[in-house]
Amino acid sequence: MRDNGSIRFLMGEIHYRSTGDWTTLGGLATGHSLVWIVEGKGWIEVDGSALYAVPGSCLVFVPGMVSDWRNSEAGGLKGYELRFDTLKLSEGELPPDSGTGVVAQRAECPFRGEIAFRDTEEAERLIRQLYRRRLKTGALARLETELAFMSLICLVWKEAELPREDGTSRAGGIERTIAYMNHRYREPMTREKLAAIAGMSLWSYATAFKKSCGVGPMEYLTAIRMARAKERLLLGRGKLREIARDVGFNSEFYFSSKFKQHVGMPPIDYANRHRGRYIRSGELGRPLAAAAVERPAGAAARIIGLYLEDHLCCLGIRPVLQFAMDDYTQRYLQPYMEAVPELDVKRFDCEAIRASEPDLILLGISDFAVQGRYDECSGIAPTYVMEAGQDGWRSTLRAIAGLLDKTEPAERAIRRCEEQAGEVRRHLQRTVGTQSVALVRVCMHKHLWLYGNGSDNGSLLYEELGLRMPTFVQQRVRGDTAECVDLREFETLDADIVLLIVDPLGEGRQRADRLMSDPLWPSVSTGRTVRLHELTFDCWTSSGAIAQTAKLEELSRLLS
Repeated sequence: MRDNGSIRFLMGEIHYRSTGDWTTLGGLATGHSLVWIVEGKGWIEVDGSALYAVPGSCLVFVPGMVSDWRNSEAGGLKGYELRFDTLKLSEGELPPDSGTGVVAQRAECPFRGEIAFRDTEEAERLIRQLYRRRLKTGALARLETELAFMSLICLVWKEAELPREDGTSRAGGIERTIAYMNHRYREPMTREKLAAIAGMSLWSYATAFKKSCGVGPMEYLTAIRMARAKERLLLGRGKLREIARDVGFNSEFYFSSKFKQHVGMPPIDYANRHRGRYIRSGELGRPLAAAAVERPAGAAARIIGLYLEDHLCCLGIRPVLQFAMDDYTQRYLQPYMEAVPELDVKRFDCEAIRASEPDLILLGISDFAVQGRYDECSGIAPTYVMEAGQDGWRSTLRAIAGLLDKTEPAERAIRRCEEQAGEVRRHLQRTVGTQSVALVRVCMHKHLWLYGNGSDNGSLLYEELGLRMPTFVQQRVRGDTAECVDLREFETLDADIVLLIVDPLGEGRQRADRLMSDPLWPSVSTGRTVRLHELTFDCWTSSGAIAQTAKLEELSRLLS
């Protein structure tokens, strides 16, 4: 039997792509490339099919494939693009004196499209290694890079050829369609289209979806649309026909009928019953006491304020339950909340809330109100969802004070913090001077977050205290609240002082220890000595007057 030859893979350039860069990859592919997503979520159209990209997604493009990345920006996709080429080596009909007789010609890549990895850790390690080594020179360095590249190609090829069990394939298909529904609930959608996205026949898809989710796909889609409609109604935004259109209904009357069938009352009645309970303090330039909200009769004696405990304690109110997540609590508040029972928000036990007999429920994160929890809570006591405003923690404190007729103590607390910030600013002008300061968080999910001045913490450092922001932070974060960065980017971080927040949950602590022992970590100095200070996690991931005071005291002590 004649040997048909072998395929040779040749590595090309490797690039790190972030939000906004992906659209340049769209259109007709003229070469080979491997894309590995490390952060964000978003939809990509590949050869007419919708693919939902998440961290760990691997996509291989070959010449002739067509892609559209325009919908990927909303999810903030970030990752690597590795270009490569394929050659087929075979014995040619060459004369004996012409050399080895090996002929190289363009070859078809044996894998393409989405490669579903069962374990992404090794592949991601290799592609990050390739990126770090992209500028290395010398024969040995090139050999090591080539070995890493071939190891990555072998992993991808093996994963592409692994047989997928029906159960795994179906589960992945159902997850893709659920993600698709959550992302594109406004658009027309049919069972046929969803089945095609799942890669299943219509009957198999409908059966598997109901077995997995308890309801059919269209009922599931309706539940998503109704949840979005409730949010719009609570906010009091838009006319009914606009809300109907925004959640995927062409007819206002059909929307009203489906809403009543799903919720038990017409949308107008739902809005009248609950309006004013969903507060976006950022939309108001004055204390919410002046806003048209339903005010409780006097200051409620028993109040729950999940992730708002700082504000309640500042106003002299002891909550009847306190926020917790697994073993984590806001320890800096314990002098104010000794013996207050905890509510783990991961399980969100509404019966525990009911048993605490609250007069008022305040939810500090909008996710606490999803999946029907707002309706359950509002059935127990008047419930408000608070969202941070343009003025950060001050807006939220003023909003709560407005609801509880405690505007004066709130304003006193804000003035005290501003006076303290002025004192600390003058102190740091002497001790820190013009040195640049970066604030970095090591998260439980292996991410590094770099804070800009759009966050409460960044605003404190760079605006109230007047500390100098490193040039790298100005260019990388660009005024946003925070930006996820890769360790390799710390090679160019021009900070004199690094303030580190380390998540105590998950792999945060181990990740931080590995980072500080990584060869890249000391290179943040770029030849200079960098001062590294670890901050108290719970107060730096919380907001409020009490947290602000603790942050100012810690900065004054560490940076003396």
